[in-house]
Amino acid sequence: VSELIAEHKCGIPVPPENVVAFANALEELYGDRETRLAMGKQARRLAEEQFDRKKLADQLVDVLEKVVELRTQQ
Repeated sequence: VSELIAEHKCGIPVPPENVVAFANALEELYGDRETRLAMGKQARRLAEEQFDRKKLADQLVDVLEKVVELRTQQ
């Protein structure tokens, strides 16, 4: 997840359970409206592109169809 966030510049990755790093990231975003808005736009774009329900459902159907096809060939 950290790599995805960093690659798409849609947030500030922080180590799990690191309260200080989390607080610092929040403080940084609170003080920089431009960055906050830009990251929000990037996060929305990423979500729409990679986590679209229709797209994910189509991918799942494809996988299931391949599994059925492989099973029927045996």
